[in-house]
Parts: sequence; structure tokens; C-alpha cells
Amino acid sequence: MSKEEKNKTLVELQNKDLILKFDNFCKILSYSQNFESLVILLIATNCVPLINKDWIKNLPLIDNDHDWEKGILLVENTDFNNEKFLKNIEILTSDINQMKEYGKRLISWNFIQLSSISFNIIYFLEKFFTGINIERTIQAIPLYKEDEILFEKERLRKKIISNKYTVITLTYQNNQKLNLSLRQYDSIPFVDKVIIVWNNEDTKFMLEKNRWYKSRVPVFFVKTKFNSMNNRYLPYDIIKTECIFFLDEDIRITEKLLMKTFNFWKMNKNVIVGYYARYTEKGVKSSYVLTKTKSYNLILLGLSLIHRRYIYSYSYKMSSKIRNFVDETLNCDDIAFNFMVALFTNKPNILFTKGVDLSRCKKCSHHTGLYFRPDHLTTRGKCIDMFTNLYGMNPLIENEYYSGVY
Repeated sequence: MSKEEKNKTLVELQNKDLILKFDNFCKILSYSQNFESLVILLIATNCVPLINKDWIKNLPLIDNDHDWEKGILLVENTDFNNEKFLKNIEILTSDINQMKEYGKRLISWNFIQLSSISFNIIYFLEKFFTGINIERTIQAIPLYKEDEILFEKERLRKKIISNKYTVITLTYQNNQKLNLSLRQYDSIPFVDKVIIVWNNEDTKFMLEKNRWYKSRVPVFFVKTKFNSMNNRYLPYDIIKTECIFFLDEDIRITEKLLMKTFNFWKMNKNVIVGYYARYTEKGVKSSYVLTKTKSYNLILLGLSLIHRRYIYSYSYKMSSKIRNFVDETLNCDDIAFNFMVALFTNKPNILFTKGVDLSRCKKCSHHTGLYFRPDHLTTRGKCIDMFTNLYGMNPLIENEYYSGVY
């Protein structure tokens, strides 16, 4: 919707006595059967809706990761028809702009895709009839039969802990790199467990269990049904920590790096905190910038920390169109994840530090990963376009901040 179309829509709504436009917001004059669609329409026209606080229960159902009060203005019933009061409401321009931006993200996630609308209805009904929303998990199937008891004991753990993190590594026939990766956890504290997602249904390439490095921390090898980048984000029932640490098998880490990153994440739990950043250019045709820029708006997930609730949202709440596209291209799962988190938070993700490249693995064979395919960057540009069209916006927020040098 262009600026002219937005203004025309607001004039029409005002002429129909549906709204009264003030400088910073649009007052919905009365509650009617069109109330829900009117709220969404005002947000789409970039005008913050002002409503009677008594109507809050009649707002459309939204995801529990969003909050209507961050995108609309609520006024007590006693003040709602006091025009002098409304004219004297003081709100900083920056706060109004933030409310407008949050509102756009709220409707992009909750009302553009039919799958989101359906999920919100089911979620509401489940809570209404049972009094609780069950956190759904995926049963982790052990890759090795001798690990069945280990997995079963872990499933029985009920408490979710916040002082440790779960390492998740997605691997595909990279036995040498993975064995080297397992060695580094011996000196790193606060690791609850390492989950190796074996992303190959053909098990003939896997080593015998006793040939893997015996790490100090528990290692869980998880079997998958088929090769999919989405397997990294499945909410496995053996994940018992609030924090999840994604790590590619060819990344070198140290105790110092992880301690600082984990402590920093604990102060920024609702965004992605990572080590490698990229930039996506917005416009008529999106592009994915690989070269280093002063600013960034996307965090690669090969070395990153996220909150556990986001893997549930990725697997169950996010549109299946996106996950299917990831499977078709074997690419862009990290871009989809960044889009999702940005839509929830209206905040930029954070580059923890600027430092040396940790992905070099001198003892490993030559890189043969998906990154080295000739169409890798072109595909990522197409992904950004596809996700932007699906949500009606590119929600990624530009950032120049990083916390330190490593």
C-alpha cells in the first residue's frame, strides 16, 4: 500500500465516522462487528489505533510471542470520550514509530498466512478447554541402539535449567570434522549436553559408536528421517536448557569465547547472539551481501545462541511454505530463522564480537559443504525475496553494534 493509498483509506474511514484521526494515532470511535478488521487496517495504513481499554478482550487472536499493547494505545473508559485528554496525550515520536513498526510485524506474522491464523485459534481453544498450552516436542531417536537408555533417562528430566546450554550440531558425513569438534568440549564449562543431529538417513557412513571421541560432556547422536536443514531446529525432547548453542562441526571455540558469549546472551535472551554477521539489502529486488560491511542485519547460525522457544516457533508456528522452500533449496534456514526472530522482537540481532575466522580446520579435508555450491549466493537472494513477499516486509533491522573484540 503506497503512502497515497494509506492517506486515502484514512480519509474514507474518517468520512464514514469509523475513526477520528489525531496527529499520532487514530481513535476507533465505537465498537462494531468490523472492529477486528479495522484495527488491522489502521496498522496497515501506518496509524496507531487508539481503543477503549474495555475492548481489549475483543482484539483478534495473536501469537503468544506478540503483545497487542506494544502496537496500539489503550485508554480508560472514563477518558475515552474526553477529546481534551486525547489531544494532550504526550508520546515521543520515537515511541510512536516503534509502535508502528511493532504493529506491522505483528500483522505480518499473525494475519497474512492462513497457517498462523489457524494456529492461534487452536492455541486459544486448547488453553480454553484444558487450562494449559502443552509445549510440544519431537521424540529424539537414538542413532545407536546402545544409547536408548541414555535417551530415555534424559527424557524423564522435567526441569528446564538456565545456567547451562545445549550444543546442537547438524552434520552430514563429516566424521573427521565432527570428531575434532567433540574434543573441544572437555575444557568448556556449562555445557549440559551435545546433540549431534545426524542429517543422513543412510547410516552406512556413520562410525561405530566407540570410534567417536569420548567427550567429558554427554553426547547424544540423534537419527533423522531424511536430510533436511530444518532438522537443526526440531524441539527434541532431550533439550533441557533455556539456551541453545548452534555450532557447525568445523568451528573452533574456546572457553573464553563461550563464557563471554553465554553471559552476553543471558542479558539479550530474546534475540540471536552470534559470531558471524551478514547484510541483506532491501529494495525492489533483495540481495544478500557476503563481503564485510560496516553494518549488518543477519546473524549466521553456525556459531550462535538462541532461546529454546524459537525452535518450537520455527517447527510449529512458522509457515510450512518456508520450511518446504528450505528443503527444496537446501539453503536459507538461517535467513528464515532471522526473519522469524525479528518479527517477534522488533529488535536487531547482535554480533557478539569482531574477530578472527574460526571456521578454518587445518586437519580437515577440503571444504565440500553447501556453502561452496556455485548457486549458493543467488539462492539466498531468492530466499530473501520469497520471505519478504510472504510476510509483506523484510523485518531484519540494521545494526552496527558489537560487544567486543576476540
